[in-house]
Amino acid sequence: MQTQLELEAISVRLYKYLCEEVVGSENIVRYRRLYYKLHDDLSYDNNFEYVSSGSKAEGLDFPTSDFDWMILWKIWQVYDDTPKEKEDVLFLDTENALPGFALLKKSDNSSFPCSPIKTDFGNLISNRDFLHFGISAMKIQSTKSLEINGPCISTSVLVDIDLMHCLKCNTWPTVAKQWLLRVRPSRWPSQDIVSKIVSDGCLLVPVGSKSTCKDGNPLEWRFSFSLGEKLLVHSFNHTQLLCYALLKIWLKEILDSDNILNKKLCSYFMKTALFWIIEEREDLNWRPKNLLHCFYLCIHRLHYWIVCGYFPNYFIPEHNMIDGKLSGDDLKHLSSFLEKNMRENLKLMFSVPSLGNFRNIPINIQRESYRLREFDMALLSLQTFGNLLLEALKECKADLSACIIYRMIHKHLPNSARKILILMFLKMNKNILATFHIVNSKNKRVYLRYKECLSRILINTFYDAEAGWLLLAAFFYSTQNYRTMSCILQLSSSMFSLEKRLVQNNINTKSFRDMSKLRKMVHSSSFIKRMRYENPRVFYEDFNSILTDNYPFLTEEIPKFGFYGLQPHSLFYFLKFLYGHKQGNSLEARSAVQLLNMSFEEDIDKSRNMLCLISSYMLLSTAFELLHDEEGHAICSLRFLKAIKMSKTLPVFMKHEQDEEFKMLLELV
Repeated sequence: MQTQLELEAISVRLYKYLCEEVVGSENIVRYRRLYYKLHDDLSYDNNFEYVSSGSKAEGLDFPTSDFDWMILWKIWQVYDDTPKEKEDVLFLDTENALPGFALLKKSDNSSFPCSPIKTDFGNLISNRDFLHFGISAMKIQSTKSLEINGPCISTSVLVDIDLMHCLKCNTWPTVAKQWLLRVRPSRWPSQDIVSKIVSDGCLLVPVGSKSTCKDGNPLEWRFSFSLGEKLLVHSFNHTQLLCYALLKIWLKEILDSDNILNKKLCSYFMKTALFWIIEEREDLNWRPKNLLHCFYLCIHRLHYWIVCGYFPNYFIPEHNMIDGKLSGDDLKHLSSFLEKNMRENLKLMFSVPSLGNFRNIPINIQRESYRLREFDMALLSLQTFGNLLLEALKECKADLSACIIYRMIHKHLPNSARKILILMFLKMNKNILATFHIVNSKNKRVYLRYKECLSRILINTFYDAEAGWLLLAAFFYSTQNYRTMSCILQLSSSMFSLEKRLVQNNINTKSFRDMSKLRKMVHSSSFIKRMRYENPRVFYEDFNSILTDNYPFLTEEIPKFGFYGLQPHSLFYFLKFLYGHKQGNSLEARSAVQLLNMSFEEDIDKSRNMLCLISSYMLLSTAFELLHDEEGHAICSLRFLKAIKMSKTLPVFMKHEQDEEFKMLLELV
């Protein structure tokens, strides 16, 4: 049992550890929120808009966190009462629904796409019909990867994404008006935040209560205050946010590790407990030294709710959020688990993977010279999501690049926002390259297309130095400009070896001049210069791939590789081989194949990730085919099959691989 001083000392150290190793500093959290907000702003449309929500939009970036994206339909207006001057509207009926839910009625002249169901309470809209309307509106060719979880449409490719189609209430619901008036001992949230929440309004999501039906009442719609909750979390000080992070860690890594209690509670309950504690406890001092004390108060509140069998919603306390979800046995198991957990609290908390190094890593040590800047650290960790967000936004805005440029020129934005917009523009430029086909003709129109394609590839080198220059070399090979290709490969060669040393953080670099240059790259005052080198530095084996099937202007000799892409270190050797092979220089071609083979063997021996292994194999086997080396191709394939047999990620690649010949090879495993 720790004394108060010991608990405060541990709390301060834990606060610093969470800032350094798990959650990030206040600045990093702020940059993450700005990143998602700018993407949300670009999606604004008269008919609908995308709104990011959940942990990631709140500033937390845990590896296990899903990305929640609300698709807010604004075509149809929802009111608490039927306005006299409006005919094409939907209106709520909360009297005939359980607390926290509403029935949605359709007026006779409404253009709402779902046919109403006639009931004793009027013409009601089914939440399931709207959910299926949302799936059809997404225009997804294959729905095999989609799964309906409550009100969400879930999909998992590179990351887990929950999409939720919802409607917005144009008036603050009567059932939640008590939240506006109740006494708040801590004076949180402030009146300004309350006014802003009311201004943003609440949402209706297509899911009903489970009190009378296991699958949920199909005619009820749940009130969602996601917009307001995001504002509340954004108003947290950093200690409060870290307490929220600890609650999520406790849920995912302690409670969910129990076979019986796994998935019985969700992170929304953790957030709700924290909201109530912050509002009600005026005596709490939310400072780093009190972090663990505040965390334990939230755990005690959860235990109290479990004993009572009642989890009050923060906005509508009459809504018991576990009604119909947890059985009496579930509540008993949870209660006994929490009682034991509260006795062994510190021991359990510091045994979880996220906090496993807490006692081993010294805090307040001087930052290493290769440490990323806070802004860069925040953005680089969001790159995969950024690509997915832009792909989705591209579907609703054809002129997305123009929108980005307009904001950079005409809006008064902070430098951090401008940098994010620049990064978004460079990503969009990379996406536009997918519309170009092979262009090698003297026709003036085609020549202009050639020049535009070349200019966009050059712009792409500002996004990623290594992969960008390799794509340029591949372009010149595809357009039979071999001399220029050779020059680009020479430039890439020096750049590639330089960056590889940076990735490995090799302090025994032979050339002091090279090491100085590396540091200048990392500490450059130019954001674009840093990003073009930090992309391959941070995501050397995982993120920095080239999706060659996205570039139709590339020749057929370069394998078309989508979903996971070709890794630059393999593609570099392959392009060297292609150049030597095309020029009839068998010595140079064979030398490049040897290097590619060494890279392939290294990927196998070091058990690198599947992306590198498949990338090396595809390029090496293609090289053997071009050389008509059947023996080399057979040995390479056998080595690949033996290596891939041990991989746990094989089903994922089988699911998304489009190349039938390669898919057949995988099926042999």
